[in-house]
Amino acid sequence: MARFFCLVLALLSPSLLVAQTDSNSQSTSDSVKTYTVPSVTVTTTIADRKTSPVAFSELSQADIARNYTFQDLPVLLSDLPSTLVYSENGNGIGYSNISIRGFDQRRIAVMINGIPQNDPEDHNVYWIDFPDLASSLESVQVQRGAGLASYGPAAIGGSINLQTSNFTDERSITLASGIGIQEYGGAGDSKYQKTIERFSLELSSGLVDNYAFYGRLSRTNSDGYRDQSFATLNSYFLSAVRYDDKVTTQINIFGGPLSDGLAYTGIPKSFVKDRQLRRVNFSGWWLDEEGNVQGTVRRRQEVENFTQPHYEMLTDWFVSDNVTLKSALFYYSGDGFFDFDASWADTSALGLTAANGYPDAPAPTNAIIR
Repeated sequence: MARFFCLVLALLSPSLLVAQTDSNSQSTSDSVKTYTVPSVTVTTTIADRKTSPVAFSELSQADIARNYTFQDLPVLLSDLPSTLVYSENGNGIGYSNISIRGFDQRRIAVMINGIPQNDPEDHNVYWIDFPDLASSLESVQVQRGAGLASYGPAAIGGSINLQTSNFTDERSITLASGIGIQEYGGAGDSKYQKTIERFSLELSSGLVDNYAFYGRLSRTNSDGYRDQSFATLNSYFLSAVRYDDKVTTQINIFGGPLSDGLAYTGIPKSFVKDRQLRRVNFSGWWLDEEGNVQGTVRRRQEVENFTQPHYEMLTDWFVSDNVTLKSALFYYSGDGFFDFDASWADTSALGLTAANGYPDAPAPTNAIIR
């Protein structure tokens, strides 16, 4: 289990007052000249189309609503320039990965409301940990290349900035459901079957006095395209905002417990064009002396269960007309497990030896390691 806690502060610089003295002037009243410099807004994560020296693309809330159905966030971004996406499950729901300009996710900085989401240990991003987040987004900005210096060298590939909505426009209750149908086939025979289901409930209070509240609950069920690559993704997003004369405070809580079948092992190149073989989900495979593919097929017990709740408090303090202090206090944790095949393991590999207190341990068969 990993837990992370951080406080981020950003200051928007005020107007500056500069006094200059002319030493050649005879009169004191004529020797002082005042110049007012326009206020400068410092933004460290969001690029501006007119001033920022970086290539980027943006998706508005309308773009997201038009293009988003069930898919993982990387799949939603797959049509952007210099962006490649692949799905381990084969249908874009579960574990999906993105690369920008040839750099994988470990070299792409991902932020939600300015808060970093890359894992501190390996700098990877596990999009499955915040399923259906696209339903609650106001905008997405993808910067290509090194971009703004504030991201650091780990963001050499680019950055992805996700901004959630403020949900204050109007009162609403929305119920939605949908199904996805996939084509399967081989040897000249095709069939279609329902493999995806999604249900969601959204409630928005609109602005009530100085407050606004929003909640979304959803569930996505997917059988996956590859064998034993199911995904059951539960999602929640809860938000509350308070507006005062000088301060705006917003609290967001989001995440969702999930379970899915492991599907991270690739397939042999010779399987790609065969519509049946390319669905095979190996836990491991190799080539024998004759060059034939040998492997161990995933078992239905090879699954993952995980949850990573996110808590964040965003505050804007309008100190004056030209000075705004922004802060982001956040906390998130992870808890869960995954089970993988260990049918290859003997008592020595599993530590079931006399030296470890297991002198009479039987030889394991079809073991699973958690």
